[in-house]
Amino acid sequence: MRSWNHRAAFQLRFSAAVTVLAGLSLACMSEVDGERATTGECPAGEVCSDATPGGLTFVGNAFYDDAVLRLGPVLVGGTFDVGLRTADGQPLPPFDYRVEDGSVLSVELGEGVFGPTNDEGAPFYPVESHVTLTGTGSGETYLRIVDAATGELYDRLLIEAYRVEDVRVVNVGEPERDHLLAGCSQMVGVRLLANDGTDELRAFDQSVRIRVDDGTVSDEPRFWDCFMYDVPEGRAEITFYVDAVGQTFERTMAVHTLEDEGLAACPVVRAD
Repeated sequence: MRSWNHRAAFQLRFSAAVTVLAGLSLACMSEVDGERATTGECPAGEVCSDATPGGLTFVGNAFYDDAVLRLGPVLVGGTFDVGLRTADGQPLPPFDYRVEDGSVLSVELGEGVFGPTNDEGAPFYPVESHVTLTGTGSGETYLRIVDAATGELYDRLLIEAYRVEDVRVVNVGEPERDHLLAGCSQMVGVRLLANDGTDELRAFDQSVRIRVDDGTVSDEPRFWDCFMYDVPEGRAEITFYVDAVGQTFERTMAVHTLEDEGLAACPVVRAD
């Protein structure tokens, strides 16, 4: 299988939706040109539609702290939404969606609003339509978007799927701390890890959720892998229950008091 470095030519553009939290740049979305849009040619073995001469751009969520532009990999049992638009900005013609190898991924038409939303519930990054991928087995396959009438290719994108190897919970707002602060609202991130046979890599399951026995956990609306947590007083550690790929993973983080850290007040997590 090809590594991310070998596929860098397909991972071209980073969306303008960028937020800074506590001095750390956090990417909301990535966009990647399809093979046809990248090369300007119809892929070998395909019959391409004249309706999208420039091919397609595929859009998806990014990791909160990773500047590498990619769509996927998807974890087996996990989900990943892929937005669709034409590379030249023209309306997207009627389309159908397929994956070449159903043992690696399944695909269905996406429901609801695509991607992160603003306070009014409108998407930060509008697309004309989207599909939802689910990992079904390790490997790689093409997501193919085709003409609904003729089956001719609009464009395609190679996406990988892997089984989960590890789950980690980290302090996002203050990455220099490997612990949480009692009595403070802290941003907690989830890193879902897989292995491509050579390297450890991050992977997606957008349905991931965190639960705790006490305190309050809420979604961070801009980032699929971040959650806000009100850390309770009087605890030496917190056990998080991470629900992902149809499994539950228990992960523990230590809790320090403000006095332990020489702080008079909770750090402020701000958007610049």
